[in-house]
Amino acid sequence: MITFFILNKEVENRIFNGLGDWIIDREPNYPSFRECKLWIKKKNSQYIISKNDEKGILILLK
Repeated sequence: MITFFILNKEVENRIFNGLGDWIIDREPNYPSFRECKLWIKKKNSQYIISKNDEKGILILLK
């Protein structure tokens, strides 16, 4: 159970680091919230976006 959580956290960290870089690279035409969610699904179609993930996306977009 602990190993699963650690792997899940690693995947989440990798996805959100990549998302942050992608958002910065799109400056000054930042992507929408929906585009960010689609980007995550494109990178890992099995990843389930939680409410906390959605909050993290909004923080990255600010």
